[in-house]
Amino acid sequence: MPEKPTLEPPSQPRVFPTDPNAERLKRKALIIFIVLALVAVAVVVILPRWLTNPRKRTIEAPVTIVQPLLPEAEESPKATEAQKLLNTTLKLKARLDNEGIKIWGADKLVTSYEEVLKLLEEANSKFDDRLFDKAIDGYKKTISGFEQLEASRPERTRRSMLAGNEALNQLDALAAKRHFDTALAADNDNAEALLGLQRCAALPQIMEYITQGQTHENNGSLNDARQMYLNARALDKDCTPAQDHLKRVEVLIEQRDFQHAISDAMSSYNQNNLGQARRALNTAKKLRPSDAAVRDLDQQIKNTEQRTELQRLNRQALSYEKAEQWDKALGLYIRALKIDATAGFAQRGKPRAEKFEALNREVQGYLSNPGNLQSSQHRSHARKLHDTIAAMTTNGPKLKEKSNKLDRLVELYNRPVPIVLQSDDMTDVMIYRVGRLGNFLEHSLQLKPGRYKMRGARSGYRDVIIEFSVPIDSTGKTISIACKEMI
Repeated sequence: MPEKPTLEPPSQPRVFPTDPNAERLKRKALIIFIVLALVAVAVVVILPRWLTNPRKRTIEAPVTIVQPLLPEAEESPKATEAQKLLNTTLKLKARLDNEGIKIWGADKLVTSYEEVLKLLEEANSKFDDRLFDKAIDGYKKTISGFEQLEASRPERTRRSMLAGNEALNQLDALAAKRHFDTALAADNDNAEALLGLQRCAALPQIMEYITQGQTHENNGSLNDARQMYLNARALDKDCTPAQDHLKRVEVLIEQRDFQHAISDAMSSYNQNNLGQARRALNTAKKLRPSDAAVRDLDQQIKNTEQRTELQRLNRQALSYEKAEQWDKALGLYIRALKIDATAGFAQRGKPRAEKFEALNREVQGYLSNPGNLQSSQHRSHARKLHDTIAAMTTNGPKLKEKSNKLDRLVELYNRPVPIVLQSDDMTDVMIYRVGRLGNFLEHSLQLKPGRYKMRGARSGYRDVIIEFSVPIDSTGKTISIACKEMI
């Protein structure tokens, strides 16, 4: 990418060429001033002496003396005033010339530099014709004109800046440079004018980028056109044409991308490819979230996605039921009802799954912890579970097998096992949840399968605690207990 042209500000104030007429007028004014000074000396010094000391006349007859008219002396105050005004005018003109008035004062705004010069020329003509009153009036008008021009510098600067920026917007580098030069002549330190000149220097490259962008647009290469307009804006971020072209092509790109995305989404939806349809629709939604086509298609996809998901949940739940994984089936029915509370398969399947899940959980609980069947209450409840499952027509082979296994366990836990206890006839023996057996050497009893705790006590001896189990498959068991450790 070509480097952005830059314009360095002038290192010292501008010096503008002076008008050659000014030098001619200065010389003429100096000569006239010397002549008037000599006349004034003659009138003030020589004439009085000549009048008070007349020369002796050779003719004694009376002679009438005619005083000469001295128009120069009578007109000298006006001439002096005209000369002073001329000097003031020339100094003011020289200063403004040096400050670039020929550039920034060229256009008429109340007056113009050219009009003021005509006033000066007319005043000089009157001065040359010794019409000092008119010369004075002319110089005053000239001074007033220069002062008006100087007072208009801020407004002229403002107008030049506006015209320069407008020329930039029209991509007219020459006109823009002329206006910014005028503004800079009127205001040497105007940073905006300096920036405007820098922008003028970049304008040819900007125009080239814009031209290339338009060519890409015409060829249908919108992305390439966008890059060219971005390049143009990078050279001058305030360039209105570059900004306008960029905005316009970005709108075209957005329209193109949206149409492509929405068309892709509809095509994928019609082919029942919901995943691709959703991805394409999300792209379209980012571009135009409130577009009616986006909302309508989004709702259609949601409805289909919901219907598809419910169908999947129904199939999966039935599969879990068949595998007698009732807890998983129940979870799927609950999910389905959250999606659609009116889903019939979930309304029917949920209570069925809850029932079988509860039965399976209780049966499995006894199978995992058979010791609970040592309690008669638990054996009674387990028996009822078995009878309930046996009476069901659709109980599932796995649940039925577990129920039968539980029934066999109940039978085993109901069958007593012969137990023989041996002691020293001095120890008092008690079996918790069975009763006190007293002192004996040997004692026989029947205990149902399960875990038991037995305590032996004897005065002066430490108590003995024995825990033992009666297996369900045991045919008999002998246990010894006696207090032998003295206290």
